Amino acid sequence: MGTSVWRGILGAVVGYAIFAAPAALMFNLMGWDPHAAASLTVIVASTVVGMIAAAIGGYVATRIGRARWAGVVVAAMIVMGALISLASRPGGGAVWSQLVALLLLAPAALLGGYRPRSGASGA
Repeated sequence: MGTSVWRGILGAVVGYAIFAAPAALMFNLMGWDPHAAASLTVIVASTVVGMIAAAIGGYVATRIGRARWAGVVVAAMIVMGALISLASRPGGGAVWSQLVALLLLAPAALLGGYRPRSGASGA
Protein backbone atom coordinates (compact mmCIF):
# COMPACT_ATOMS: atom_id res chain seq x y z
CA MET A 1 0.00 0.00 0.00
CA GLY A 2 1.13 3.48 -0.82
CA THR A 3 1.77 6.28 1.63
CA SER A 4 -1.52 7.95 0.73
CA VAL A 5 -3.48 4.85 1.77
CA TRP A 6 -1.68 4.69 5.11
CA ARG A 7 -2.33 8.41 5.64
CA GLY A 8 -6.01 7.81 4.96
CA ILE A 9 -6.16 4.90 7.39
CA LEU A 10 -4.35 6.93 10.05
CA GLY A 11 -6.71 9.84 9.42
CA ALA A 12 -9.77 7.60 9.80
CA VAL A 13 -8.48 6.07 13.04
CA VAL A 14 -7.61 9.47 14.54
CA GLY A 15 -10.92 10.93 13.32
CA TYR A 16 -12.92 8.12 14.90
CA ALA A 17 -10.99 8.51 18.18
CA ILE A 18 -11.83 12.23 18.14
CA PHE A 19 -15.50 11.28 17.71
CA ALA A 20 -15.57 8.54 20.35
CA ALA A 21 -13.50 10.11 23.15
CA PRO A 22 -15.85 13.00 24.06
CA ALA A 23 -18.87 10.70 24.13
CA ALA A 24 -17.13 8.14 26.29
CA LEU A 25 -15.91 10.83 28.67
CA MET A 26 -19.31 12.52 28.87
CA PHE A 27 -21.22 9.31 29.55
CA ASN A 28 -18.67 8.09 32.11
CA LEU A 29 -18.30 11.41 33.95
CA MET A 30 -22.04 12.05 34.07
CA GLY A 31 -22.89 8.44 34.93
CA TRP A 32 -25.21 8.09 31.95
CA ASP A 33 -25.87 4.77 30.22
CA PRO A 34 -26.03 5.40 26.45
CA HIS A 35 -28.09 2.24 25.98
CA ALA A 36 -30.73 2.94 28.62
CA ALA A 37 -33.87 5.03 28.46
CA ALA A 38 -32.83 8.66 28.85
CA SER A 39 -34.26 12.05 29.64
CA LEU A 40 -34.59 14.67 26.94
CA THR A 41 -31.68 16.55 28.51
CA VAL A 42 -29.37 13.54 28.16
CA ILE A 43 -30.48 12.92 24.58
CA VAL A 44 -30.05 16.54 23.50
CA ALA A 45 -26.71 17.02 25.29
CA SER A 46 -25.22 13.81 23.93
CA THR A 47 -26.54 14.53 20.44
CA VAL A 48 -25.02 18.02 20.35
CA VAL A 49 -21.67 16.82 21.71
CA GLY A 50 -21.74 13.83 19.36
CA MET A 51 -22.50 15.90 16.27
CA ILE A 52 -19.71 18.36 17.03
CA ALA A 53 -17.25 15.55 17.76
CA ALA A 54 -18.29 13.63 14.63
CA ALA A 55 -17.89 16.69 12.42
CA ILE A 56 -14.46 17.45 13.89
CA GLY A 57 -13.50 13.78 13.55
CA GLY A 58 -14.51 13.74 9.89
CA TYR A 59 -12.65 16.98 9.27
CA VAL A 60 -9.45 15.78 10.95
CA ALA A 61 -9.63 12.43 9.15
CA THR A 62 -9.88 14.17 5.80
CA ARG A 63 -7.05 16.56 6.61
CA ILE A 64 -4.68 13.89 7.91
CA GLY A 65 -5.61 11.46 5.16
CA ARG A 66 -5.54 14.13 2.47
CA ALA A 67 -8.48 12.30 0.95
CA ARG A 68 -12.24 12.67 1.27
CA TRP A 69 -12.65 8.93 1.77
CA ALA A 70 -11.02 9.11 5.21
CA GLY A 71 -13.98 11.12 6.51
CA VAL A 72 -16.35 8.66 4.84
CA VAL A 73 -14.62 5.83 6.72
CA VAL A 74 -15.25 7.65 10.03
CA ALA A 75 -18.94 7.90 9.14
CA ALA A 76 -18.97 4.22 8.13
CA MET A 77 -17.42 3.23 11.47
CA ILE A 78 -20.12 5.20 13.29
CA VAL A 79 -22.80 3.43 11.24
CA MET A 80 -21.25 -0.01 11.85
CA GLY A 81 -21.03 0.63 15.59
CA ALA A 82 -24.67 1.69 15.71
CA LEU A 83 -25.83 -1.30 13.67
CA ILE A 84 -23.85 -3.76 15.80
CA SER A 85 -25.25 -2.13 18.93
CA LEU A 86 -28.79 -2.33 17.54
CA ALA A 87 -28.32 -6.01 16.76
CA SER A 88 -27.01 -6.81 20.24
CA ARG A 89 -29.62 -4.59 22.00
CA PRO A 90 -27.64 -3.56 25.12
CA GLY A 91 -29.50 -1.80 27.87
CA GLY A 92 -32.74 -3.69 27.52
CA GLY A 93 -33.86 -2.30 24.23
CA ALA A 94 -33.50 1.49 24.38
CA VAL A 95 -32.30 2.44 20.91
CA TRP A 96 -32.17 6.24 21.04
CA SER A 97 -28.36 6.46 20.95
CA GLN A 98 -28.10 4.10 17.98
CA LEU A 99 -30.75 6.02 16.05
CA VAL A 100 -29.01 9.32 16.81
CA ALA A 101 -25.74 7.83 15.56
CA LEU A 102 -27.34 6.60 12.34
CA LEU A 103 -29.46 9.67 11.60
CA LEU A 104 -27.33 12.56 12.88
CA LEU A 105 -23.80 11.60 13.91
CA ALA A 106 -22.72 9.71 10.79
CA PRO A 107 -24.00 12.52 8.51
CA ALA A 108 -22.17 15.05 10.72
CA ALA A 109 -18.92 13.12 10.15
CA LEU A 110 -19.57 13.18 6.41
CA LEU A 111 -20.19 16.92 6.45
CA GLY A 112 -17.12 17.55 8.59
CA GLY A 113 -14.99 15.55 6.20
CA TYR A 114 -16.39 17.15 3.08
CA ARG A 115 -14.07 19.29 1.12
CA PRO A 116 -14.70 20.51 -2.38
CA ARG A 117 -12.53 19.11 -5.12
CA SER A 118 -9.70 21.48 -5.85
CA GLY A 119 -8.11 21.54 -9.25
CA ALA A 120 -6.91 18.33 -10.88
CA SER A 121 -5.80 16.68 -7.63
CA GLY A 122 -9.44 15.92 -6.65
CA ALA A 123 -9.63 13.73 -3.57
